[in-house]
Amino acid sequence: MIAAPLAVVVVVSMVGLAGLYVGGILWGARDVPLTPEAEAVRSLAALTVGGWAVLAVLLAARGTFATHADRFNPGVLVGLVAPILLGVLLFSTVGPLRTLARAIPVPWLIGIQVYRVFGVTFVIAALQGRMPYEFALAAGLGDMAIGVLAPLVAIGLARGRRGARALAVAWNVAGIADLVVAVTLGVLTSPSTFQALALGHPNAAITRFPFVLVPVFAVPASVLLHVLALWRLRDPAPAASVSRSRSGGTGSHTTVHPSAPRARPGRF
Repeated sequence: MIAAPLAVVVVVSMVGLAGLYVGGILWGARDVPLTPEAEAVRSLAALTVGGWAVLAVLLAARGTFATHADRFNPGVLVGLVAPILLGVLLFSTVGPLRTLARAIPVPWLIGIQVYRVFGVTFVIAALQGRMPYEFALAAGLGDMAIGVLAPLVAIGLARGRRGARALAVAWNVAGIADLVVAVTLGVLTSPSTFQALALGHPNAAITRFPFVLVPVFAVPASVLLHVLALWRLRDPAPAASVSRSRSGGTGSHTTVHPSAPRARPGRF
């Protein structure tokens, strides 16, 4: 069992993370009017993320993802990979979802990942003897570095600093690499027929509540944020795609369209 105070920190951080995602979907593009279809997709996406978080908590609390030394439980890998594949599929096929994605400022997509500093909980768990160092140091310190850099990269991009776009791309690639390393070490240190590291101190905690919420919720959500940010950074001017129409020479109205030309970056 994880020490009670640390367990509370992990649960609270996961709840806060879900709220951050939902809030970002609902208000991240508040300054850009959307088409009715995109508005509907925004509400549905927020409900989906909230439902995903609730489902992950319920399954984790029931021990669905727990692994054991004598057999392999694919639950964690399914919980990690399925949301990523589903998210990419929906993004590739649902036009209004891409419209919504274009309306969210790229710096926000990057800066939100400041929550990765909570990777420190892995290091604390290792210091308490509840996780093997083979996993906790690489996963925890890597996440902390990505989290500390997130707001710095986001601010540089929002202010249009020289080299900010290249730095943002590098940060996203590093963030994905960090997650790949963490997941790989999680598999290799967890009790199962695939365990190859930390044989004397299996990483059972990462497959049990509350820490298992990291690989089945936080990790796939972070990967999707990285993928979305990289997609937006392909644009020479990554921002909400807008079309402007002026009426009577006074004022203007801005509406987001799926195929509209892309305009200036939004503010962070």
